[in-house]
Amino acid sequence: MCLVCLGLLNTLVRQINLMVPHAVTPNEQKAVQVARAAWQSDRRINNPLAVLNVLYQRNPDEQELGDWARMTDNSLPIWAELLSRLREAGIEPVRPTTTQPQDAENLTPATSQIDTAVSGLIARLEYAPPLRLGLARLHETFLTTLTERGVSARRAEAIFRGDRWSGAVAVYRPVLRELNGRLLALAHHHQQAGRPAEATRVYRAAIRMWTDVVADSPLPEVATLAAAKIDFVLREAGAIELGPATRPVAEALQSFQHTWVDVPQNEINLIPLTFEPVATDAHRRVVKSLVAGGALVGFGWALAVVCLVLLAAVVILRPRGLVPLAWRWGGWGAVVAPAVVSLPLIAVVLMVASDAVPFIWLTSLRSLPAVVFAPATLLFLWLLATEWCLIPTTADGGRGRLPVRSLAGGLLLIVASAGVATFIPLNGESWSPPVGVQLFRRLGTVVGLLAGIIFVVWLFWGWRRRRSANWPAGVWARGALAVASTSMAVMLAAATIGLALNQHRDRLHEAAFAAAAMDPVGSRLGSDWWAKYFAPARALSESSG
Repeated sequence: MCLVCLGLLNTLVRQINLMVPHAVTPNEQKAVQVARAAWQSDRRINNPLAVLNVLYQRNPDEQELGDWARMTDNSLPIWAELLSRLREAGIEPVRPTTTQPQDAENLTPATSQIDTAVSGLIARLEYAPPLRLGLARLHETFLTTLTERGVSARRAEAIFRGDRWSGAVAVYRPVLRELNGRLLALAHHHQQAGRPAEATRVYRAAIRMWTDVVADSPLPEVATLAAAKIDFVLREAGAIELGPATRPVAEALQSFQHTWVDVPQNEINLIPLTFEPVATDAHRRVVKSLVAGGALVGFGWALAVVCLVLLAAVVILRPRGLVPLAWRWGGWGAVVAPAVVSLPLIAVVLMVASDAVPFIWLTSLRSLPAVVFAPATLLFLWLLATEWCLIPTTADGGRGRLPVRSLAGGLLLIVASAGVATFIPLNGESWSPPVGVQLFRRLGTVVGLLAGIIFVVWLFWGWRRRRSANWPAGVWARGALAVASTSMAVMLAAATIGLALNQHRDRLHEAAFAAAAMDPVGSRLGSDWWAKYFAPARALSESSG
């Protein structure tokens, strides 16, 4: 049984590794290098990133603008030239915290000469190809390359989420923010100059830029950034003719932001630790089986330690002759003893692994006492089963019988304390943990602490009683070893079932995660997310008048 558990534990170890952020291994590093080489050799990925990196560092020269113009299937060169002209015009970006327009007299003298060029570029954008940054293609290339080289899809996604913020990839964010801010400043300039139609055209260009980016790279970080920026553009455009049409568009984008950001605490992704929910149903099931299998294995190993200690005691003390202990109830005590030890703990594990106790809430310091005292409850149940299910067979061993009064008093104390802890009013605020988590923390701490105290007192008292009754050395240890070993067998059998289920669910989760990672927004919000949230903004940017 132990060997079977060890074989199934590989899955459990991999899951824990996915939950704990750590550096890439040498094999993973080789796969990452191959993935980087793959996207760097793909012009649809590398060319846009090269343009963005130049724009982030400095203004491009005329030769670079001419070279970029060869990207005929991408409007990025036009946007790059537009940003360059806006910088030369001295039009500083408008930011969400300071939305005051620039005074016309504060603009550089070059603005009036550049106005014609800027207006021409914005007019070209209305008929140009979409803006393509290739970020989704980079993401797909990265994941595909790593999985082809033996890296799991979940681990590949975790590595990508760290790599996506590297300087070479993440520069699109400051560049697009700057371009958006300068476009808003340009729109303010047109309004001050009495050209509302030109301002409307600029606002529509800004919206078109963000919707192009989302359509090309529907990644969560891209979509959330675009939704926030389009919403800001719509608020800025509220004072001109674009204004009346902005309300339903803004409501759709705000709904997207709320839907994406307001993630239930128990839906946070743990395997791997990406926080953003991915393949939520499969993830919820695999986390349940992980909790159940891990807890049962832990209890089984704790009983194995008890067995080793008792075995050492038996070997050292070497009890001779027949053991003056027998199972109660005509041998049925051998069945009752492991049931007393195992069934309550298995029931608690199943309760914790159910929907009543969201696992994410248990991964905090407030849950630590309940987890720490769990072995004390196990030891108490083992001692209870030993004293209850074994009976002396010698005439002078009558004192070894079950101390009914003390046992009843201890159980009554535990039940009463647990009842008091249960009926203390729970925190019902929205920010507080669910009721099941609060009960687990209270009951686990109270019951475990009292069980530990009673175990120590009872163990010492039993030793004194057996010593005064002149029991042969090691006799009780041999009987207690029988209870611990049978209980361990039952617990490991349950753990084997739990780990086998966990392995099956882990395979399903890996497949579901791999599919969802290729379409992270659609897998969470549905295939109609674009039509529901971003299509109204796109239609507004393409409308005339």
